[in-house]
Amino acid sequence: MPGLKLGFDLGSDRMRICVGDRGLVSDEPLIAAVDAYTGDVLAFGEEAGKMNRRVPSSIEIKSFISGGRITDFELAEKVISEKLSYYCGYRLLKPSVYILSPMSSVTLYRITITDLFRSAGAGSVEFVDTCEAAALGAGVDYSAARGVMIADAGRGSFCCATLSLGGVCAETFRETGGQTMTEAIIKHAYEVKGLEISYETAEYLKTTIGTADPCGVELFCSVPGVSALKKNPLYVEFGAKELCSVIRPVAAVFAGAMRDAAEASEPDIVADISRTGCVLCGGCASLRGIAPFLEKMTDIPVKAVADSPDLCAVNGLGEIMNR
Repeated sequence: MPGLKLGFDLGSDRMRICVGDRGLVSDEPLIAAVDAYTGDVLAFGEEAGKMNRRVPSSIEIKSFISGGRITDFELAEKVISEKLSYYCGYRLLKPSVYILSPMSSVTLYRITITDLFRSAGAGSVEFVDTCEAAALGAGVDYSAARGVMIADAGRGSFCCATLSLGGVCAETFRETGGQTMTEAIIKHAYEVKGLEISYETAEYLKTTIGTADPCGVELFCSVPGVSALKKNPLYVEFGAKELCSVIRPVAAVFAGAMRDAAEASEPDIVADISRTGCVLCGGCASLRGIAPFLEKMTDIPVKAVADSPDLCAVNGLGEIMNR
């Protein structure tokens, strides 16, 4: 029986796994509940997330991969080994693992990730370019002699590439993403409103009324928090235009990466892109006003993927695995 093919997308805070021709089978947070005394893994993913901020002193909630970087090698090895065993069952051959990674990622990162998966029980380890996978997952055809642009705006990073004839022509990468926006909202709430809010509350504000290009009716949202001075609970109202001033500096970094990718490409590729535009995927593609804002900043037509943009890369990874 041949070794199973497994695809991994190690994002900033979630791990997505696709298996052979079954497609996406797991999408869970990159956190684990660990026994503080023995180091045993008690729970992982969604189950550990439900326990977060509600555990006794005998249990620790740990993140072992953050922003694509391994923060706890031993814990990461335990969790990934458990996942490999779960999906491979009693197969004699070790699984072949495919991992999403930007083409521009440093060699040391790839060596570390390779060591992690091999020590966890993987056979071969191969890396797949994030932008190529995202293009396939978004249904973008880049096999012809015609330049196209794909941008993957994830939670922890932004990756943009120009593609033609089945390969990458130029690619840029920024360690800035949706998580940066959320952290900026938390900082704004504290410094301007005098309110301490949780990460989940800031994320709710971003997805509910957050925008990169305000237009139409102004939206407002009241959220709970704790007064930074009196430490008493209270509700404070935020407006969409107010959050726009916080989100736009991060979106401007995205625009800069798109311009850099275009400048690093041949003139004929850029001419094609001015007609075909850029396809935007990743979690941030769902942010209101992001496509119009990037279009204004870059003069490149931008179209955001409407259905599950955050899954484009891992869906494309599944296609590449089954070729």
